[in-house]
Amino acid sequence: MTMQRRTFLKTAGAATSVGVLAGCAGGSEGTTTIGVLGPESGPLSTLWESYEANIQLAVDQMNGDGNFVHDGGGLDVGGTAREVEYIAYDTESKPNVGVSAAQRLIEQDGVPAVLGAMSSTTTLAIMDITESSEVPQITSVSVNEKITGSEGHRWMFRNKDTDSMRAQFISDAIANDIGFDSVGMVGPNDDFGVGRMEAFASALADRGVETTAQQAFNPDQQSFLSELEQIRADDPDAVYLVVNDPTSAEVLVPQARQVGFEEIVATNPAGTADMPDKVGDPLEGAYIEITFPNEASGAADHVTDWATSLSEATDGEIPPDYIGAPTYDAVNLLGDALVRAGSTERPAVRDAVASASMTGVYPYPDFELSFDRSGQAQVVSGLAQWRQESGEWSLTPVTGPFADG
Repeated sequence: MTMQRRTFLKTAGAATSVGVLAGCAGGSEGTTTIGVLGPESGPLSTLWESYEANIQLAVDQMNGDGNFVHDGGGLDVGGTAREVEYIAYDTESKPNVGVSAAQRLIEQDGVPAVLGAMSSTTTLAIMDITESSEVPQITSVSVNEKITGSEGHRWMFRNKDTDSMRAQFISDAIANDIGFDSVGMVGPNDDFGVGRMEAFASALADRGVETTAQQAFNPDQQSFLSELEQIRADDPDAVYLVVNDPTSAEVLVPQARQVGFEEIVATNPAGTADMPDKVGDPLEGAYIEITFPNEASGAADHVTDWATSLSEATDGEIPPDYIGAPTYDAVNLLGDALVRAGSTERPAVRDAVASASMTGVYPYPDFELSFDRSGQAQVVSGLAQWRQESGEWSLTPVTGPFADG
């Protein structure tokens, strides 16, 4: 069945629930509403399509025929059958806009839980609001260490790996599997970029790999040649491209080749399915962080089921990716928490999220999603490599949980 497309709500727009028919604040009788925050416009808006499609898929499955977590036909919340809906506001990847949107979800819409945001800077701002209002919040995208490392934020959860968690796996691969002795880095001058480069520099140093340079660029920058040339002057074995959206990767990868880098390691956004069409030959041989199984690695049956359902629901327009996988899990988790809480009361939902133990499609150990005392899930990762043979491109896992052997 093809997924119905929904209207995303601007923060300044009229509050209308999406996912099923509109209900009153917090959900009308017989419905439960989940609050969603994400960048439909502005920086990171290219990631919105996958984010929204996987939210909608999980909601449609909960209300419909079910999935590997839910039986379908809605949720049994305290003996009452409830359909799930969601109401979403555009954060524009701006902290002030995100805070206003969060306040609206909490105070006006009365949601029992909030999913979001994407930008680490925006999520860090929003979590102070959800904490003071005692509303459970989960981010499936933001990676900055402080999000689940902040003391006193017991209402914040994350089912995405942190910068340092990712750094441990990828640094092991760089030092031990690939054998680079030195790496230069370039990334955006924001919480995501700076946090990622610092975490990787520390992890690489622990493994005897030198970081020759860390260059930061403005998030809206169009060319990175100056930063790349400065890194190249130190002659590192490889350059690490820290990007948080595919658009930046489409520019950075060819420009890294242009200044002479033979070895490239890049973050997830350089691994989107259409990247070969956008970048072409410069992509050949680049190493990409991978945090979900793909066609080249094989996948557990429930992961294949998710990917198939997503393709069917979107007419093949939205491939499974590093945004969609944890987001799909986060929505399933909130539904599961509502059922186990037996209530839409926020403290009960928070406690149910904290005690979660649920099968997911993102690579938690053995695909089991749970949280530690800080609200952080454990996630494993590895590297894949772009390869081209007879004009056909593949992103083949070479290290980590999805590599052969």
